[in-house]
Amino acid sequence: MDDPPPAVYVPAMTRRARDIGLLLVVLVLTALAAWSAAGLRMQGDLSKVLKGTSEPYARFAEFQETFGSVGGDAIVAVEATDLGAPAAFAALEDLLIELQLTEGVAGVVSVFGLGDPEDTARPFLRRPELQDLPPAERLDRLHGAVPIAAEMISEDRALTLVTVIPDESVEAPRRAAALEAALATAGPELTVDRVGLSRLHEGVQDALKRDQLRLTPISMAISTLLALLLFRSWRAAAICAIPPVIALAWTLGIQAAAGVEVDPLVAMVPTLILVLGFADAVHLHHAVGIAGRTRPLPDAIDHAVREVWPALLLTSITTALAFLSLLLVGSPTLSTVALVGAGGLTLVFAVVLLVVPPLTRLLLTGPPEPARIGIPGMG
Repeated sequence: MDDPPPAVYVPAMTRRARDIGLLLVVLVLTALAAWSAAGLRMQGDLSKVLKGTSEPYARFAEFQETFGSVGGDAIVAVEATDLGAPAAFAALEDLLIELQLTEGVAGVVSVFGLGDPEDTARPFLRRPELQDLPPAERLDRLHGAVPIAAEMISEDRALTLVTVIPDESVEAPRRAAALEAALATAGPELTVDRVGLSRLHEGVQDALKRDQLRLTPISMAISTLLALLLFRSWRAAAICAIPPVIALAWTLGIQAAAGVEVDPLVAMVPTLILVLGFADAVHLHHAVGIAGRTRPLPDAIDHAVREVWPALLLTSITTALAFLSLLLVGSPTLSTVALVGAGGLTLVFAVVLLVVPPLTRLLLTGPPEPARIGIPGMG
């Protein structure tokens, strides 16, 4: 009878190796989330932010269904000393031709397109008897013969408004870039500025992006400084500051992958995630320091996790429920805030318990000092 094959010894993975492997997986997931978050889009259309079920908004939505989005068209203010001067008039014509040929432009509405009251199929400025007149006189006659002309060109011929109708099949960022490039071709005789609701929306988008790039580092810097003051250790500061950054990256990555845009209300969520994630990490790290007074570091970490995770879970649940209560309002924007906030808090809870223990074991050789509050009677 053959002897059984000898047992093969497979060395068990050490806790240090498991911790390093876990953090490497977290790092890869965070990198993927950050790559996804790079495609996050800002939403500056305030009408969408205010979308709801109220009667005024229902009337507004009905108006937009009939006449199109009031904020979709790009309004361009074209100024000159005198648009009736031959050079300025020719430069305006060249600019309008350039706009009509621009990617993402479905049409252009200008004084050149205003219909002739005597023949609505023909633009007024194309009247045969006007072709030999100086541009200034042609514009004056337009101003006097077509009532709507007063809404599009000033009486002194110094300002005219041009409406650029967007081609919705072209993505908004491409449309905006192409329009800016076309406006940059305006001759030196003209001064061109974007005005109107679409410009306001783009301004809100730029402000949201600027605020996120500014507030996130400031929040992290303040949190890290606070951790340094509490624990007097750069390692403790890193342990408390890294998990909220990871949770925020995961939240933004999932948000971008789901196509959820950042509007002025949703923009509040990232800062809350950083603050609450930092608070949870500080809570757990402080508990490790308390448990470490009578235990070695590995046992102190395990004991702190067992003691603290119910409190972290309860605070996450109650705060998430506060977010989810916004679902009852009936506003699509607030519903988005509710889901993003609740999802972000779930990720905060998971990341803190997932990252703080292995990070503590790898960065520290012994139990940390508990936080020093410096208030008499409170340690």
